[in-house]
Amino acid sequence: MFAIVSGVLLGFLGSSATFAPLVADTSLWFVRRRGIAVAICASGNYPAGAVWPPIVQHLVETVGWRGATTRWR
Repeated sequence: MFAIVSGVLLGFLGSSATFAPLVADTSLWFVRRRGIAVAICASGNYPAGAVWPPIVQHLVETVGWRGATTRWR
């Protein structure tokens, strides 16, 4: 049940639902250097994928998975 709810929330309401409008808005905001603006916008997911896993791993190792999930509330 957790996997289904997580998949629905992240898949339909997460980055998949916000990526296209974000790129479309960015391409409308910039006239000059539009390509670089869209590239920066589109590549924002990759640094987050490199930053968050070590943070989450540290929290899980120090306070456990229950403590790591309740710290963000």
